[in-house]
Amino acid sequence: IMNLMYNRPEDAFAFMVGDEKEIKQGLEVIIERCKQYLKGVHKEVRQANEDGTTTFLRIMPGAARMYPETDTVPIEITQEIIKKAKVPETPEKRVKKFLKWGLSEDLAGQMLHSDQLIIFEKLAGMFKNVEPTIIANSLLSARDEIKKRHNTDSTQLVEEHFREAFELLNKNKIAKEAVIEILAFLARNPFFSAEQAMKDLKLSKITLTELKKIIQKTLEENKELTQKKQFGILMGLLMRRVRGRIDGELIAKELKKALNQQLFN
Repeated sequence: IMNLMYNRPEDAFAFMVGDEKEIKQGLEVIIERCKQYLKGVHKEVRQANEDGTTTFLRIMPGAARMYPETDTVPIEITQEIIKKAKVPETPEKRVKKFLKWGLSEDLAGQMLHSDQLIIFEKLAGMFKNVEPTIIANSLLSARDEIKKRHNTDSTQLVEEHFREAFELLNKNKIAKEAVIEILAFLARNPFFSAEQAMKDLKLSKITLTELKKIIQKTLEENKELTQKKQFGILMGLLMRRVRGRIDGELIAKELKKALNQQLFN
């Protein structure tokens, strides 16, 4: 046959016998496979034979290998299932929603591409008294901040820890500054609750009246600093006493009021 076809030693040929239509189809596949080999070995799963050769077993996973799963019972897609199915929001809609919630464009973009996205939306919808910005910042940066400030591994923190911490903030039991302290405690003690962490760290929120008394006592104990209106130093002394127990902005506001009253007195 090679002589009749004038084949050279390096040539090859395919000799097929059978139905003309099936042979043509088979040759088309062979031609396509030959073209593929010119580009490189085709990726496929092959089985080892006893004689040391290999034969094709199946193609590699991909769109062309999609077929019904034979090990599971077929699921009938009913109209009821279709009605219940929710189409996920597009990235553009999510960003617009986050901006309405008060997030900056930068923070909204970070959250959109974060693995904390679903948890954020869940918690933001759950706690209406907590600013979504606080939730977003905590989810994105708390772990790094805990590592930096407390030198603590935060891999033990899970969604439940964040949820419990924000629940305390939502109920006004703690100040927003206490969230990171509670999360750091839970990172070290993952089996504790946020409520236990709050008690152990003595981070229960104080009232405005209690804050005013602490400010007044601090001013009386540091009369020279008070007379010179050393706001920064006095603020630092106050933060040592009440950090995490009331919002820092409120502390600063009340301290300024108290210093002004001392000046006029």
